Amino acid sequence: MNKGPRQEGVGEHIDDWAREMNRVQPDSAEFLDENRAQGFREVERLGLPRYVRQEVNLADFFVNKEQYFKDLERKKYFITLIPIQKDERRLSRWGIGREEVVDFVKKNIDAEKFHQYNLIIQEYFENLFGGNIIIGSEKNQIYVEFKTGSPSEIANGSTTPEFFIGQDEHTGSFRYSFEDEGLRRVMYQTLLSVPHEGQERDMLFLPGYYEFVIVKDDEGRVRPIFLDYKDKPVYQVAWKDSKLK
Repeated sequence: MNKGPRQEGVGEHIDDWAREMNRVQPDSAEFLDENRAQGFREVERLGLPRYVRQEVNLADFFVNKEQYFKDLERKKYFITLIPIQKDERRLSRWGIGREEVVDFVKKNIDAEKFHQYNLIIQEYFENLFGGNIIIGSEKNQIYVEFKTGSPSEIANGSTTPEFFIGQDEHTGSFRYSFEDEGLRRVMYQTLLSVPHEGQERDMLFLPGYYEFVIVKDDEGRVRPIFLDYKDKPVYQVAWKDSKLK
């Protein structure tokens, strides 16, 4: 599916793909058409490391936007415009300053339609890596794929991941496709951020699909941020047939 040229820092989303799929395969599209706000709420519910965010109706935001910026004062922002009506397209952009936030909204949404959108505005830090974690319902079912930079191209299937982590089905030890010890430590700590029970090779993690980024924050710390969580079976892999064992 050719979506045309992409603008730097502008997100494509799985619900865009779902909208196209709905034309030919409505049942599958229903599983893929996701509410991004719900994913953020699930991340918060699970207590995962996350961006500080605010959610507000877009019309209300423009009534008092300076106060919202003051309450969430950052160098860069990650915004998502979510239509209240499902037939409209969700938009997002990351890594932009205050004026760019306002310009992006005004460029894409007519002022008379502001009340038809909700705005999620979050802090944003440099994305060093980004990708997905998939955890199955059985022990030793963990698969991680990620790449340098933003995870969006992995989520929408437009690029191939650079790095992989799997788990040995018998011993529970992690298998890495890369040798960098520092990156291995960061990714192991990222996995430990996922709710789990037990220790070391006996750990049992909460099943589901997790979207994450590894960021360098304004204080220079390298740490994980989770962007989404889903527990639908459609996001699982065929573990029995998987080459990740």
